[in-house]
Amino acid sequence: MPIVRGPAALPSRRGPGYVETVCASTEVFDAPVPLRVRRFVVDARSTAEVDARGAEVMAYVVAGSGSVEVGGELHELRRESMAWLDPGPIRLSAGDGGLEVLLTEAPRV
Repeated sequence: MPIVRGPAALPSRRGPGYVETVCASTEVFDAPVPLRVRRFVVDARSTAEVDARGAEVMAYVVAGSGSVEVGGELHELRRESMAWLDPGPIRLSAGDGGLEVLLTEAPRV
């Protein structure tokens, strides 16, 4: 049986220049799978610091453009691009039109 959660049931928080929403996690769906999906909407020319230690991260750019910095390396992001990121601190930086990214995190095995 599918479980559906609407926007009001998804925990979110506002940081300086961004909004983070937890779209899926063991808490949101009461599931035994240690998978987490977070949506970051970063305001134009702003940044979001993301803690993804201990997790493999796949990033999908839903809208906008900007860059991601991980492990001291900077990579360009564009709409509909994907990135596989090493575990650790991640910095998302939005371009002039803002940036919307889905981060899927799975524990490193």
